[in-house]
Amino acid sequence: MTWVWYLSGFLISYTYVGYPLLLWVWSTLRRQRYGWPSPTEWPKVSFIVPAYNEGDFLPKKFENILELDYPPDKLEVLWVIEGSTDDSAVILQEAITKRLSEHPRMRVLGGPTRRGKGFAIEEALRHATGVIVVISDANTLLPKGALKALVAPFQNPEVGAVAGEKRVISDNSLAGEGESLYWRYESFIKKHLSRVFGCIGTVGELYAVRKDLYPRLRPHSYFLHEDLVVSMEILRLSSQVAYVPQAYSLELPALNLREEFKRKVRMAAASFSVLRTYPDWLHFWKHPHLFFHFFSYKLLRWYGVPLSMPTFFISNLFLLKDGLLPQFIMALQVVFYLFAVLGLAGVRGKVFGLPAYFIMANVAQILGVLRYFREYKSGKPYWQKIQRKSL
Repeated sequence: MTWVWYLSGFLISYTYVGYPLLLWVWSTLRRQRYGWPSPTEWPKVSFIVPAYNEGDFLPKKFENILELDYPPDKLEVLWVIEGSTDDSAVILQEAITKRLSEHPRMRVLGGPTRRGKGFAIEEALRHATGVIVVISDANTLLPKGALKALVAPFQNPEVGAVAGEKRVISDNSLAGEGESLYWRYESFIKKHLSRVFGCIGTVGELYAVRKDLYPRLRPHSYFLHEDLVVSMEILRLSSQVAYVPQAYSLELPALNLREEFKRKVRMAAASFSVLRTYPDWLHFWKHPHLFFHFFSYKLLRWYGVPLSMPTFFISNLFLLKDGLLPQFIMALQVVFYLFAVLGLAGVRGKVFGLPAYFIMANVAQILGVLRYFREYKSGKPYWQKIQRKSL
């Protein structure tokens, strides 16, 4: 039982502390400068915005795109409205007609059937004329210089994709504080990972890819992490995936913790779907460096930690008579779970909210796998949209 306790404790601590610390030390020792000057000539960009029932937010997104600092003659905007029931296409077409003189290179694509974000992107790619494609979610806003910051790294011909940063505006709610802290933590990992190897997992809210490198998705599914697929497939081609925190998207958190939990379950189901669809990602002998980072960054977080947490707690119970160390660790665990329960019960404060969010995320990971099998068998693998607060 002792080795079970040590192993489960190691997996938890390595995943959330050891691996990020390793990346930080590794990137610090490399002592490389990271910056991208403005190119002498900006490449042509196809800016793709998939949207499903985003009618309330589309006018803000439309105005936000018009404010972006990028040569208008080098930018086309492709909106993909599929299966929406809130008149999104009508709202958008009216806005384009009124402001056509300011940005004539805008088109609305799509149809009456909802097929998922992956389908929407591939539909837009068939019409895109830019050498660089940028994907941006409809419910996010970008700073004026985000597009240039995102495109600048493509001056390096070895760069195949560029990941932007996701920033969640904290509103002091449990869901808001938890999600905002989570993405700050993610940004730290992505920044240092991109410096030592390449960014695994571009954020779906904002990323850019060379059009000729955008991978065709395998059997289409509402579950697929298309942003993760893009980065992994490009890294497998030995191209670089850069990370540019100056190119960030702004988004408000989920409406409440229930909605955030639904998002986490949805993402967990998507993660399992990706592994079933891309089993060759696990062929460590073909791409050992890629597998090491994928295992440490994603696989352990998806499955190692959710399984290790109850194992660590239960095995600790059997070792309480073995000395002060197991007793001390058990006391810490009890306090941690107690604070999590209080946080979930509504007690305010980060000391309660962060353990609550951590527990919620790991429970959602297990339930997401179960949801995948349930909906996969029923033939209804829909990607549920969650409610977010309005910007």
